[in-house]
Amino acid sequence: STFLGPVDGHGDLIAPKAFAPHLDWFLENGVLLREHNMRSAIGKPVDCKEDDHGLYLKGYISGTTEGNDVLT
Repeated sequence: STFLGPVDGHGDLIAPKAFAPHLDWFLENGVLLREHNMRSAIGKPVDCKEDDHGLYLKGYISGTTEGNDVLT
């Protein structure tokens, strides 16, 4: 996602600190999806934060067939 500045290739423009109120919830309840597919959860977030460059996310990819496919 892009913070205030140029719009990204998907037309997104995210205001600074837009994610901040939701990061704790995302760490507790969020899932990592393959290609935004809600039926294809492949892992969990383990760290996320927002800085002047955007959103940083570190996640754990599950050792499932689909999770392993993503890693190859």
